[in-house]
Amino acid sequence: MTIEEVDEKRGTIIASTKTSFFGWGEDVSLIFKDLGNKTSVVVQSSSPSQIITWGKNEVNEDQVLEGIYRDLKGL
Repeated sequence: MTIEEVDEKRGTIIASTKTSFFGWGEDVSLIFKDLGNKTSVVVQSSSPSQIITWGKNEVNEDQVLEGIYRDLKGL
């Protein structure tokens, strides 16, 4: 997954995935919301060239969460 754009004011990150055997690549949006003592992260995937996701949205979400966990673990 490649980060394409970061907007700290809006709390968003736009990323993309490459074309693979499982899909034609997806646009992935991460939306961060401050909830006081915790943060909510919404992960949305879309692929304009594909109607059926074949579980790729869940794979993208898992990759994002694993990356966040890995980064936080190093703190």
